[in-house]
Amino acid sequence: VPVRTRDVVNAELLKTTVELLDYQSGTEESLDGALGALRGLDEAAAAEGASVAPRAIYVVEKSNVPRGSADEPRPVIIWRYLRAQGVPAEQIAIFTDTREVPQDAEKVSSLSRLQPRHRHIIFNQSLQEGWDDPEAYVCYFDGITRSFIRIRQIVGRVVRQPGAQRYRS
Repeated sequence: VPVRTRDVVNAELLKTTVELLDYQSGTEESLDGALGALRGLDEAAAAEGASVAPRAIYVVEKSNVPRGSADEPRPVIIWRYLRAQGVPAEQIAIFTDTREVPQDAEKVSSLSRLQPRHRHIIFNQSLQEGWDDPEAYVCYFDGITRSFIRIRQIVGRVVRQPGAQRYRS
């Protein structure tokens, strides 16, 4: 059944605004921007008395470094930065195939393991399809994503409006 996008938006089933920012800067500045956006959303939700708990997702292109490399995997770098900025470990989920993560990092292996307390979700292609989260409002892309289809799929994971329901008329 064909459904017009306008009808879905008019039924208030999707978020009405998507803001895309390219900080054209390093990882730390970009993550600071994501954390700042999430703080602003938390404040706006509290001011509205909304029951939504906005989340941030962090999309990594590579979960592991090449064998023999002394570098840390990107998911671990992001996790460490979030922790250094005061994000509690229990609010962060790593949903990647990263081989080694810090001892107090929580690595989840399936969608059913994601909990409401996970306000920061670091993932790779594992959540690209078959998952959406209406409370995800901030999306951080780590590295260069050359696939427009991948970007579109990930943005599609976060556009559903929280609490939206459609009833038959």
